Amino acid sequence: IGSRGRAGSSAGPSLGGGPGAGPRPAERPVAPFRPQLPHGLVRAAETCFSKLQAFNHVWD
Repeated sequence: IGSRGRAGSSAGPSLGGGPGAGPRPAERPVAPFRPQLPHGLVRAAETCFSKLQAFNHVWD
């Protein structure tokens, strides 16, 4: 739950900070952590990032 909350809090400011620059760099650090996280959390994170990417396209 802790890491899930972290992902949410980091996603918020990145969305407000910049349309394209924010979420994209956040994707890189998540990749190495994927194997350590449980499958459900990974799926939630991927859904979150896909939604962020969709928002990016809307912003662009």
